[in-house]
Parts: sequence; structure tokens; C-alpha cells
Amino acid sequence: VAVRCGYESITRYLVEQGADVMMTETNGDRAYTIAVAEKHHELAAYLKGLEPPELHDRSNKLHTLRAYKLPAGLAEMLGEEPFLLPLPDNDYGIGWIEFFTLIDTIEMKIGRTRLLRLSASMDAYGGLHIVWNPSARKIGCYDEEHKEYHSLASWKDFIANPVAALEPLF
Repeated sequence: VAVRCGYESITRYLVEQGADVMMTETNGDRAYTIAVAEKHHELAAYLKGLEPPELHDRSNKLHTLRAYKLPAGLAEMLGEEPFLLPLPDNDYGIGWIEFFTLIDTIEMKIGRTRLLRLSASMDAYGGLHIVWNPSARKIGCYDEEHKEYHSLASWKDFIANPVAALEPLF
């Protein structure tokens, strides 16, 4: 909660008292990834310094992600900087989707399904996360509030028309 709200002094105090920065929420989020998603840059830098360096090493992450069989275009888009995908006007009020960098993507497990969380945030829908499902080889959406996964589209179809791909959610 301290990280999500951007309370740096409280976060530092909790760490000094022994808080485990590697603890994950049920969706795979760590304190660091929460800080990144919430755009608390100084807090993210502090927490990154407390995590094992191999978590932030690109070659280690690429090795881990081989099992996810990401399409080349998706891996390229995620790159080294957060990517903001602006959406055209739509009936759902979603103006953009912000994606993590490749290194900051989050491995999740929903039931028996392995997913890779790609999005840091989605305009107007904080509890929805764009994910990659390696077994279906499709983009999906995980609804954190309702604990539901929805398969959406192939990567090619999603990036060609994200609004149409998101339509089954609404």
C-alpha cells in the first residue's frame, strides 16, 4: 500500500524494519513493479536497488521469456522503454494502454494457466491487465477485480486494431 500510494518514507521505514521487497501479490506484482506501474520513479529506483541484479538483467530476462514464445513484434515493441499505445476514440473511454519494458513484464499464474503481464496500466481501467498467453499464443486480458481471464486476439490482430480486440471485455 505504501508503494502503491507513493509513500517513500513509509516504504523505506518498512524495508528498514525487515519488509520483504521480493514478496509478490497474487497477480505476481512485487513492490518494484507496483512502483513502476504507478510511475513512482524514485521509489522504483530505490526498490530496484534492493532486488537481486539478475532480475533486471536483459539477457537473464530474455532467457526466462523464451518459454513464453513471444512474437518478434511484441518483444521489439516492449523494448527498453515503456511503450504507450494511444487508442482511437472508442465507446469504452480507453485512450491508451501503457506497456512495461520487456524486463519489467510480470510472470503470472492464474489457476493452471501461465501468463505474462505486459501492461503497466490502462486508461480508465486500472484493474485490467493486458497479458500474453503462451499456450494459446494470444493476447488476453486479466480482470484483477473479478479474477477472470479473457482471451482476446493474436498479437497481429491486437496490434492492428486494439479497440476491436478489447470489445469482448465490454
